[in-house]
Amino acid sequence: DAASPAAVRQAVGGGVSMGQGYDFQFPVDLGTGDGELQIQWNNGDDPTDVATRFCLTNRLPTGHVNEIVQFIQQASGQAPAQDSSGGTPIPTNIPAPSVQADMIAQITALGVDEARARDALDRAGWASVEAAVHLLF
Repeated sequence: DAASPAAVRQAVGGGVSMGQGYDFQFPVDLGTGDGELQIQWNNGDDPTDVATRFCLTNRLPTGHVNEIVQFIQQASGQAPAQDSSGGTPIPTNIPAPSVQADMIAQITALGVDEARARDALDRAGWASVEAAVHLLF
């Protein structure tokens, strides 16, 4: 079980990794004793893509993606995604296609057509079926 990536320690400026320059580079200590990993990204990179790639490359549970996205947004001065009312931030982590299909099936079982179900899940940031249903009813 990997320690929380919240243990990321801030570094100054960007860096170079494998011959490529990055605008941002931070060490990540998972507390496993296996040394530090590095997360890097450039201005304009999608935080969800960066976080997902980091998890997959380092064989970390993708359940950490939202937390890593929040760190990337904070470190690079980006505002988190917000719901349409300007309220609380919504998750930017889109689940795997098989999970999406299951979520859509749960909503369509309530008598909602697939297009409306997908739209509600998109507006809810794919956070949960409950959040999407709340937007529908």
